[in-house]
Parts: sequence; structure tokens; C-alpha cells
Amino acid sequence: MRSIKKKILFFILLSGAGAIYILPLLLKGDFIVDDFFFIINIQKSKNLYDFLTHSGFPFLRPVIEIFNYIRFKIFGLRPFFFYFTNFLIHIINSILLFIFMKIKGFKEKTCYFSVSLFFLLFSPYEAKLWIAGSSSLLLVSFILSSLILHHFFNKNRKNILLLLLLFMINLTLYTKEPGVVLIPIILLLDIFEKNIKKNLIKLHLPAIISLGIYLFFEITNYSKNKMFDIPYYPGLHIFPNILMYYTYLFFPSVYHSSDLRPIVEKFPSLFYSMVLFNLITLLSIVPFTYLVIKERNRILKWAFLSLFISFAPFLPFNWEVSTRYLYLPSIFFSMFTGYFFVKLVSTMKGRLKIMTQSLFHIFLLGNWAGLFLTSISMVKLCELQKKILNNFFKVHGELQDNHIIYFKNTPPHIHLSPPIIARSGKDIPVYSDNDRIEFGVKDVKELYNIKNKGKILYIYRIDGEKVSLLRADTIF
Repeated sequence: MRSIKKKILFFILLSGAGAIYILPLLLKGDFIVDDFFFIINIQKSKNLYDFLTHSGFPFLRPVIEIFNYIRFKIFGLRPFFFYFTNFLIHIINSILLFIFMKIKGFKEKTCYFSVSLFFLLFSPYEAKLWIAGSSSLLLVSFILSSLILHHFFNKNRKNILLLLLLFMINLTLYTKEPGVVLIPIILLLDIFEKNIKKNLIKLHLPAIISLGIYLFFEITNYSKNKMFDIPYYPGLHIFPNILMYYTYLFFPSVYHSSDLRPIVEKFPSLFYSMVLFNLITLLSIVPFTYLVIKERNRILKWAFLSLFISFAPFLPFNWEVSTRYLYLPSIFFSMFTGYFFVKLVSTMKGRLKIMTQSLFHIFLLGNWAGLFLTSISMVKLCELQKKILNNFFKVHGELQDNHIIYFKNTPPHIHLSPPIIARSGKDIPVYSDNDRIEFGVKDVKELYNIKNKGKILYIYRIDGEKVSLLRADTIF
């Protein structure tokens, strides 16, 4: 009974710390960037079936689409409830991780340290603070649930548990593309636990068949609804990507320049300090690998290898780190980091032990502060976006079907196409000079072509929150 009270108190305190870092977004947050895509598609749809079959989205994600559809129908355009449900899923994921580690034999102290690290880790901040991060959150819920079901299936061998596990695997696949790693991760777990022969036909064969069916539909869907060319291809950039993702789990990486460039440019000493810290964390692969090999704990070895397996879907991308991709790897990272930290502390005594524990708590506090400050930064971004949109509609007036909009001097992280389409109800082309991906337009000159003949191109300049019309050209 005392142990249960201790666990409840732990999660109440952890949730309280999380409630503080998410509070600015709960109070003043709004929809930004990708959040508007599902809103636009729902607004255009007659019902759920129409939404799922005519969304035009290149990736096959029906589970997260249904989840967003239900949320939108219940909460409408009230962002508070979207941020709140995301936060609840993150709490649930922390509880699931605690349960998984406990049933796999980890000491309770290790579970507390690992779950605290997972819950407060700054690196996957997009998943924790961004409404569109719900896909990463829900994906991890299904993966952890699958791993827990897998454990009890191996223990009891009941067909109902097998069916639930296979169902959960399919939910994972149709939530988001990284779900494909669940099947090799479970396969690896069975290898380490010596269950591969028992489960090869009964579990892994149907799981692989499910994966094959999913890949067929995914490729077919993408070829029909291709929106833009994704820089996803094999090459030598895969190897620095592994190191980059691993490093960023510990500490903000200098490679993630889109978020850190404004700060780093003001303080060059910070840049060199970050480079040094990144090099230190990068070199930690060597001692971690040695310690994992030396350890007898098979689940620890599995967690370490699963960390790198979870990177696999993103390694061929030739662009900067998107931090929501790190939410899944952070499960395994937190498991083995928490394990080694507790083991290290157990060998210490006196002041050295107190100092080491204090450093870990300072590290957690730093991560919490990073989430809180980023939450405030996102609120400012939401407010700036709202002011720019209001000023744009004041200057432009009503949008027409033959209008094309192009923005110059657009602030970083401000993407105006989705909110303009959502607010106006007009599915017109909107481009910005800060957008690397959106429909492949890199320069306004590209819009003067035969395809846009007869349309009116409006070119605007943004200065802070002010929006001014530079010129309006009819394209001949």
C-alpha cells in the first residue's frame, strides 16, 4: 500500500512539473504550422469517411487522422483542449514506461530516474509542446502498450493477448511511419529473451504480413497524393545523422540551427561551448557501448540497440533534426541512461554521491526550464502569427480563387499558408520566402509561368507584425 502511494505521489509531482512548463500554451497557445492542415481537411469534408478518403495527404495515417477528427468535432477551434489532451497522453506514456520497466525487472529507483528523464527531457520538445506532435505521442502509446502486451503474452501464452498485440501492432503502423520499427524491436526482444522459436510463426509471421500490407498501401497512397519531393534517399549522410540524433538527445545540437541560430549569433562563446559539449556527448557512445556489452542485463542491451533502430526511419532524411522524431528514441535513451546513473550512484558514498545526484537534478531542472522557455517562445510565435494574419486580411481584403500570395521577409517558424487557407476557406496558393519545403517554390520568379496565366500575384513584405503590399501583377 505504501509503495502504491509512493508511485501515485511521484506521478502527481511529475505531472505538476509538466503542468507548469505547458501552462503558457494552455492559457495563450494557438494553432500553428502543421496544426492547420487537419483543420483545413476536416472543414472541407462532409463526414469522417470523406475526410479519410479525400484528405489528399501523402502519408497513410488513418489512426491519428481519426483522433484529430474526433478532437476537432468535440473541441472545435479551441486550442486549449488540444494542448491538454497531448499533455495527458505524455503522462500516460510515462506511466506505461514505468510499468514496462517494472515488469522487465528494473529496480524501482531506476524506474523513477528513467521516467523522470523521459518526462522532462527537452530534446523532443516539438512532440511535447506542439499540437501536431500528437502523432508522435500516440505512436509511443501504442508501442509501449505493445511491448507490455508482448511481455504478458510470453508469460501466459493466451490467444486473446496475441490478438490484442497484433491489433496494437496494426494501430501503430497506421498511426505514423516510424511505427514500422516496432516489429524489428519486438523481434530483437524475443531474440534476447530466447522466445524467437515460440513466436516466429504465431506472432512474427502475421506481424511481417501486416507490415507488408501496410507498406503496399503506404506506397500506393503516396504515389497518388504526392505533394512535394521529400529529400529521403540513402547516402553517406546517414552516418552523421546517427551521431546528430544521438547527440541531440543529451543536449541541443549546434546542427539544429533553425532554433538556435538567433541565440548563437549573439553569443559566439555559446556556440563553441555547445560544440564542446556535443563532442563530449558524442564520445559517450564509446563508454556506453562498452558498459552495455559488459552488462549481463539483456533488456538493457535490447534498449541500447532499440535506440538506434528507432532512428532508422529518419536517417535517410537530408535535412536538420526535427525534434518530434526524438520522442520515440527518448524511451530507450531514458531506460539505459537511468540504469547506468543509478548503478554509478550506488558505487559512491558521502559528498561525491550527493554531488552526483545533485548534478542529475540540475540536469533535469535545466531540461524543465528549456521546455518552459520554449513554451513561452511558442506563445509569442502564436501571437505574432495572429497579428500578421489580422494585418494581412486588413490590407488584402477578401481572397478570390484567382489570387496567388507571396510573402517576403517572413519571420522564422511563421508559415502563413495553412492559417490563411483555414481562415478564408479558399484553397489558394500561399508562399513564403522562409519555407524550404512547401510545394517547392524557392523564389517569387518561379510563379511567373504559363501554369499561373491569368492569375493575380500579390507580393507582400512583412516587417515585424506589419504587412505591406509591394505590388500586384496579373500573370500573362
